[in-house]
Amino acid sequence: MKNNIDKEPLSGALTIPMDFDSEEYKAHRKILDERIKSMSPEEKRQVELIRMEYTIKNYLDAKVAENEIITVGDFLRMYLSKLNIKQNKFANYIGILPSNFSKILSSERNVSIELSLILGQLFQIDPKVWLQIQLKNDYIKIEKKKDNYADMSLQYALAG
Repeated sequence: MKNNIDKEPLSGALTIPMDFDSEEYKAHRKILDERIKSMSPEEKRQVELIRMEYTIKNYLDAKVAENEIITVGDFLRMYLSKLNIKQNKFANYIGILPSNFSKILSSERNVSIELSLILGQLFQIDPKVWLQIQLKNDYIKIEKKKDNYADMSLQYALAG
């Protein structure tokens, strides 16, 4: 059985750049806008949550420079904004002091494994995603310092 991995994708909506100035795009956008207007607030909220999931997935899959980092706190603020939830109310609900939650939002404090489980449950996404965002960002920040480790070698450690 031949594997299809080496085949080029067919040309289509997901494989070619979109022309946002085209009449086709404008007509499609109009249909979507009308559909959105007819949605209930709950349906709109669900669409926003799905959009946030895709935003996070795209971020995790993308090559990101240090100046393009989106922190866990940034994503949390986006969720809270979309859901119209106040930060202090959310912090109290999940059992964290508002001052500690503020430090998570500002990246002064990392997300714990327990908090990732809570966030995963509340936002219905894999809890590991919150930790992956954090690890990706930490790696991006430390990667530019890799020259500091260039002279390190296991041979030197074993010889000593």
